[in-house]
Amino acid sequence: MAVFRILARPALRRLDVPTDIRSILRGQILSAEKSSTPADTEFLDLVREVHINDTEFEAFAGYPLEFGQLVELQTAAHPNQGAPLRAAIDKATFRPPRRAQPAQFEVDGRIDGEIEDGSVAFLGSHCTFARGALEKGAFRVSASPANGQPETSFSAGSLDLDLSSGQVSWPGGPKVGIAAPSHFGIRNLKVRPDGRYSGTVDAALFGKVGSIDRLGTSVAANDVQMHTTGARIVDGRGVRHERADVLVSGEQIAAIEPNLEVDGAVVWPVGGRTLTPGLMNAHAHICLDPGPDPERILRHEVPAETAIRAASRLQQTLAAGVTTIRDVGGAAGVDIALASLVERREIAGPRMLAAGRVITMTGGHGYWFGVEADGPDAVRHAVRGQIKAGATTIKVMATGGMMTPGQAAGAPQLTVDEMAVAVDEAHKAGRIVAAHAESAAGARNAVLAGVDSVEHGHGIDEEVVSLMLERGTALVPTILSDRAIVEAAPEAGIPDFVVEKCRALAPSLERTLRLAIERGVPIAAGNDGGAPLVPIGDIVGELELYVVHGMTAQEALAAATTATAALFGMSQLGLLEVGYVADLLVVDGDPLADIGSLRGPRAVIARGVPVHADHLESPPG
Repeated sequence: MAVFRILARPALRRLDVPTDIRSILRGQILSAEKSSTPADTEFLDLVREVHINDTEFEAFAGYPLEFGQLVELQTAAHPNQGAPLRAAIDKATFRPPRRAQPAQFEVDGRIDGEIEDGSVAFLGSHCTFARGALEKGAFRVSASPANGQPETSFSAGSLDLDLSSGQVSWPGGPKVGIAAPSHFGIRNLKVRPDGRYSGTVDAALFGKVGSIDRLGTSVAANDVQMHTTGARIVDGRGVRHERADVLVSGEQIAAIEPNLEVDGAVVWPVGGRTLTPGLMNAHAHICLDPGPDPERILRHEVPAETAIRAASRLQQTLAAGVTTIRDVGGAAGVDIALASLVERREIAGPRMLAAGRVITMTGGHGYWFGVEADGPDAVRHAVRGQIKAGATTIKVMATGGMMTPGQAAGAPQLTVDEMAVAVDEAHKAGRIVAAHAESAAGARNAVLAGVDSVEHGHGIDEEVVSLMLERGTALVPTILSDRAIVEAAPEAGIPDFVVEKCRALAPSLERTLRLAIERGVPIAAGNDGGAPLVPIGDIVGELELYVVHGMTAQEALAAATTATAALFGMSQLGLLEVGYVADLLVVDGDPLADIGSLRGPRAVIARGVPVHADHLESPPG
C-alpha cells in the first residue's frame, strides 16, 4: 500500500493503510477574516513586508486563523530512507443499515512524523518543501456508502515545513514566489467536518514579487531564526573562520561556530562561499539621479517624483550589498522621510543617516536645494531647523563645488567660526557633521571647526593630514566620482563646466588619497553616489580605487565596514561577531584577495532579513 487519503468533500474512494506512506490531506476552507475576539485585535498588524528590487520578506508571528484554505499536503516516500511519516488506525467501525438509517463507516487514527520532498497548498497558494514535521496529528473519517459524502475532521499539534519553491499568498496581499529557504508552520491546527479550521501561523517567507502591491505594518521578527551553513567568514580584520555556520536570530548574529546544530531555524546552505558584513556608503545623494546631469533632473522634478525615484534607488542600493548609507544632501525633506520609512520597515532600503538640506553660505555650493546662512547665528538657526525637520546628520559647505555653475570649486565658503557653530549644535543633538571641501584651505577650516569628516578632500597637504590625525577627523574620498567624470566620453552628456573643473582637480584627489593611506588617516568609504554616472550601490568601484592607491583589500573592506561604522557611531555594525546586527553578504570569491568579488553579491541580509538571494545550493564553480 502506498497512499493514505483524507478527503473532506469528494467521495471516499479508498482508504489504504500504508507502511511506506505517501499522503494527501485535504480540507476545504472558504476565506480568511479577522477574528473579532480581543486576543486577535492586532491580526492585521502582524504582517511585515519589506520590498527590495522585486524581493519581499514576510514574517507572520502568531497569525490567528479563523478561515482559509488548507487545500493539500503531499509528501513522497523514500524507500531507501525508510518511511518517516507514521500513521496508525486506532478504530475502524462499520455499522450496517438499519431501517431508515443508512450504513455508516468510521475510521479514527493518528498520524505524525517527519515528511520530505512534498508540497503544500495554503490560502490558494502552492509550495514545495524539502522537509517538515507533523506532530500529534489525529483524524476521523465518517462516510455512508449510500450518499458517498464523507465527513473528515483533522487536528495537529503542529505542522512545520521548510519551503523551497513555489508561491505563497495571504488575504489582501500579493503572491510571493519563494526564492530562498523559508519556514512555514501552523500550531494547534483543527479542521472540522464542515471545512472550517482554526490555528496559529508562524512563518518566515523569503521570496520575490513582481511589484509592490501593498505596504503592511511592522512587527519585529524576533522569533525568526536563519541558519547559514558552510560559510567562509571574513570581515575587515581578515579571515575569522575558514568554514563555519552562522545563526541569525531576529536582527542579530546569535552564534558563529563550525557545525552548528539548531532546531527550528530556516537553514540556508551557503556552499563554501564567503560571508562578509554588509557594506556602507558614507557619501550618497539618494535624491539625485546618477545620470550625466543629476542636478538638472532634480530641479525639474516635483517632490513626489523625487521620492518615488529615490525609493527605487534605495532598493537597488540594498540589492547591491550596501546596507547602510549616509545621505549628505537631499531635497524637500525626501531623504529624511525615506530614512524614517526604512527604519520603520515600511519600505525596503539601507539604514540611513539623512542630512536633509545642506548648510551653505548665500549663493554657496548647493544653495538651490540647501539652506543659505551667513554668520554664526544664522548657521546655528539653520542647523537647528534641519534637526527639527528630522535630520540625523548635518552637512556644511566649506568650499565651492564642481556641480554648482559660476563658482570656483575649492574656494573657501563657510568660515571656521560658522562651521564651529554648526558642529556645536549638531554634537549637542548627537549628530555628526560632514564638510564638503575641495581644497586644502577649505579642508583645514573644516578640521579646525571640529567636523567629523572631510568629504572629497582635493589638495589636502601634510599640514591638514597632521591636523586630521591629531583631531581624529575622517576622510571620505569619493574618488570614484572624479574617475567617472574624467573618463566619460564627450557624448555622455555631463555638463562641460563640471568636466572642466573635475579634470583640473582630480589629480590632487589622487595625491590626497595616497597621502592619507600612507599616514593612516581614518578613511570611511563613500562614492558620492548620485553624482554623474555613479550609482550609490557601486561602493565596490570606490574600494577598488583605494586598492589602486595603496590600500590592501582587507583595509578597503574595513573602510566600507568598521571605519564607516566608527564614523557613524554605530558600534554594533561592521563586524561578523555574536551580538552584532546581522547585515550580511554572501559572495563568490575571496574579497581579501580581490576586493571586486564583493560586487554582485549572491545574497544580501539586512537586519536579519534576506532581501536579495540568488540560487545558493551549488558551490561556486
